[in-house]
Amino acid sequence: MNINRPVSAYTVPVTITDPGPDGRLNTSDDAGTITGYNLAPELLSLPVVNRTLNLGSGADRNYYTWEITATRRQTSSWSLLASFARTCNYEGAIGSNATPNSLINTVDGQNQFATWQAKINATLTLPFDLRVTPIVRHQSGTAFARTFNAALNYSSAVTIRSEAVGDERSPNITLFDVRAEKVFRVNRTRVSGFFDLYNIFNANEPQTLTTTSGSAWLFPSAITPPRIARVGLKFAW
Repeated sequence: MNINRPVSAYTVPVTITDPGPDGRLNTSDDAGTITGYNLAPELLSLPVVNRTLNLGSGADRNYYTWEITATRRQTSSWSLLASFARTCNYEGAIGSNATPNSLINTVDGQNQFATWQAKINATLTLPFDLRVTPIVRHQSGTAFARTFNAALNYSSAVTIRSEAVGDERSPNITLFDVRAEKVFRVNRTRVSGFFDLYNIFNANEPQTLTTTSGSAWLFPSAITPPRIARVGLKFAW
C-alpha cells in the first residue's frame, strides 16, 4: 500500500449524493446522501511510496460453516446422501487501497453475509449391472452490494458502497445432474461405460451481475454453463 496515504490520512468529511441504480444524479431513483472522506489537502502532493506489509486485523477473512448430513446406506438396491450447509462470511473491508470510504456500509469494518447449499444424491442399482446416480443441488445466489463512483479530491472515480454486501443477490441456482454407468467384465478386466448429463434442464440463471450503478446495472456478466453431455469408458485391471 501507499504508506503516504494510510487510512488515517482521510480526515475531511464530504457529503456524497447516491445517484441510485441508474447512475445519474437528480433523477427519481436518487438514494439520498452518504458521508465520505477526502484526503487531507497537505498530503495530496506527497509521492507514492508503496510497501508490502501486513494490513492487520482489518483485512482478516473468517468463514464459519455448519452442516447437517443424512445418509441411507445401500439397501434394496439404492442409497441416498442429503446435506445442507450454511456458511457465515466475515470479510474485512481493508485492502491495499483502503480508505475510510472502503468501510461505508460495513459492520465493524467487515462485510458480513451468509451463503448456503443443499444437495441430494442417490445411487440406484438397476438390473443388468446398470447404476444410475442422480444429483440435485440448490444454492444461494452470489451476495453483493450496489456501488457507484464518486469524484473526491484524491480520485475522480472512488467506489462507494451504497448498501451492505448481501442486500443484493444474484438468483438462487438449482442444478440437476445424472450419471448412468454399465459395468462389463472381460476376463480379469473391469470395463465401465458411463454417460453423464450435467444441468439436465439447461438452467441459465446469472451467476455474476454488474454491481455498479449505471445503464448496465444488474446486467449478467456470467451465467450458468449450459447442458453438457459426456460419454466415456473406464478400465480397471
